[in-house]
Amino acid sequence: MTDVLTRRGVEAGCSDAVSEMADTVWNNARPGDVVLILSNGALGGIHKIFREKAGRE
Repeated sequence: MTDVLTRRGVEAGCSDAVSEMADTVWNNARPGDVVLILSNGALGGIHKIFREKAGRE
């Protein structure tokens, strides 16, 4: 999927490490961006990672 998006000019990435995914999103998000996390489980604690980064935990 990331290959298809990249060929279409959309910046995309993929990682097996939840902490790496969270870092990438956190470091590239700009004011006004909306980050939506959809998962059928805890997704490696990504919600907690973002709360910690935001200073809310």
